[in-house]
Amino acid sequence: MPIARRQQTLLLLDASATETQTGIWRDGQWLTFQRFSGETLDTLFRGVSCCLEDTRIAFSDVDGFIFCEGPGSVLGIRLAAITLQGWKSLPSYKAAPILVYRSLPTMARLLQIEENPKTPFHCIAEGGRGLWNLHTQTENEKNPCTEMKTVASEAIENLSEPVFHIPLGRQKQVPPENAEGRFYHIEGIANLLSNEEIFRMEETPQVLRIDNTNYVKWSAQRHR
Repeated sequence: MPIARRQQTLLLLDASATETQTGIWRDGQWLTFQRFSGETLDTLFRGVSCCLEDTRIAFSDVDGFIFCEGPGSVLGIRLAAITLQGWKSLPSYKAAPILVYRSLPTMARLLQIEENPKTPFHCIAEGGRGLWNLHTQTENEKNPCTEMKTVASEAIENLSEPVFHIPLGRQKQVPPENAEGRFYHIEGIANLLSNEEIFRMEETPQVLRIDNTNYVKWSAQRHR
């Protein structure tokens, strides 16, 4: 069952990685999709402006939003969230729907579509302080949005299966040697509004915080 109406005009904001992604979705397809590298404060609004200009859609005609809550660049995601919160404070957008998704499960789904690596495989994003946010994609993954952990670098290095990481513009940590960088582009997800395993509705955009108090003791053996 679709989580938003097919005819709604939805504006995408994804600032979780090196490339800022913006786009406009309507009638079951992307009307436009833009990717820019650089400072988020510039690329985010440049992307929105290009989307509106490319489709000749006025901002007032946007019905709702699509938002990536992370994990990834905390600064970029926070800027996107603040931007959406500002728009949502306007009387005409208080009831506007926000479709929220997470970068790592989305990246895993796209890898399956584009490269089809053998499962299980792992997707990671920088978590700060020597830690990494980890999503493990298994063959029978039912609800990928809930399957994320925060683990130490050594746990990633001990994984025997393929590992892919999201490149960041200001990478504070050196990715583990066994991790391959991959850009993910959400335009590759078909049937966007019907994919309830990745997308959910939220009233307020927030930066994702993964609560995992036992991350230091996590063992890579669990995923072998």
